[in-house]
Amino acid sequence: MFREVSEKDKVLFGALVVFTIVACFVAVRFFEMQASGNMFVNWCKRAVAEAGGLVSKAVFSHKKELIATGPLLEKGEYVDSETLAGLLKARLGFLSPQIISVRNFLISRFSANFEFEDFSEPKLLALRQRYKLSDLIRSGITALDKAVILRNWLREEINNGAPGPVDYNFNALDILARAKNKETFSCSEYSTAFVQCALSMGYTARYAGLFKGHVVAEIWNDELAKWVVMDAYNNIHYERGGVPLGVLELHKIWERKDFSDVKAVYGLKRDEFTENTKEELLSFYHEFYVRMRNDWFLNRYPHWHIKGNSVMNALEWQDRYTSNNILVAHETFNEEEINFPVNVVSVMVDEPGFSSKELRLILNTFTPNFSSFSINVDGVEQKKQVTPDFIWMLHEGLNKIKIHAVNTLGIKGPESSIEVYLSK
Repeated sequence: MFREVSEKDKVLFGALVVFTIVACFVAVRFFEMQASGNMFVNWCKRAVAEAGGLVSKAVFSHKKELIATGPLLEKGEYVDSETLAGLLKARLGFLSPQIISVRNFLISRFSANFEFEDFSEPKLLALRQRYKLSDLIRSGITALDKAVILRNWLREEINNGAPGPVDYNFNALDILARAKNKETFSCSEYSTAFVQCALSMGYTARYAGLFKGHVVAEIWNDELAKWVVMDAYNNIHYERGGVPLGVLELHKIWERKDFSDVKAVYGLKRDEFTENTKEELLSFYHEFYVRMRNDWFLNRYPHWHIKGNSVMNALEWQDRYTSNNILVAHETFNEEEINFPVNVVSVMVDEPGFSSKELRLILNTFTPNFSSFSINVDGVEQKKQVTPDFIWMLHEGLNKIKIHAVNTLGIKGPESSIEVYLSK
């Protein structure tokens, strides 16, 4: 038979739980710099973070979140070359449509797992205006150029070295102000500043931790429709065949030792590192995680909160080359989950319009701070629209349509396009 648990036992048990959590927290704070190499401290950090997650779910109300998307609808048929040709024949009666090109995107269900900063946040405006960031990057022709200019500026603006106490909620305004007073900072603060400066100008960026002991940023490149690493601390990015690379690509390159044609590109002059230095830099990408939010100004949490630390609010990459790190609670081996696209438009087709020359399109997007769709038909810019329905009036001969999602700061996402030649 089991003894009934008394109120005294419950109180003692509760006190023991509280004492254990407090003891773990003290151990974490005292040995924080040893965490990556001390398994006891790592387990303590994980225990504190898990306990904080339970408390935050039970006690704290849900904070304001950004509604990041434009219309996201489960209707219509995805447009690819085969589907489009069939529709034009069967529904609209064009006998031999010539599909010249279709560039279309799929919206990832994983995009919604990331929490984005609100571009109307006053601190982002202050960051952009105080440091004249729009003027700073104006000379850049491509999105990559602009990111490199920003990265180079931060490397010149901030001195590297051991940092003093830093706001764990991340604050580029504080970092840059203290840098003016000759304080020094580490790679984490360089990456924080890069992410928030990029956000202030309408570009989506995120924080990526490399378990070997480094932090970088990734910025979404709308022209290339991919994530690109920006290492502001070392003032470098990586390219293969002239295409800049993301953190997962660099991980694969390192694990396969397939880096002979990879360039580590330094500064505005695009200098290259030596082979030995390049390989040492690439070795940091053996194991990594990405933080699953960049809304550090919009939402501020206690350090132990489920969204306030990288233990509970990060996604660790797992494959046959990596081990499961106790310091991150969530893992994935799904490339789409790590490299979810943003700002893209998925073009769907609905039922035909009222005339035989109409094709009814449905436009889906996941765009942080979505504002409108930009649509160009046969070289003529159409009126911007927020609604997802668009009637494409077709005609004999060459038909072209280009579609972008546009955010509230006027940045256009990757282009979705269709080009088709029609004859009856």
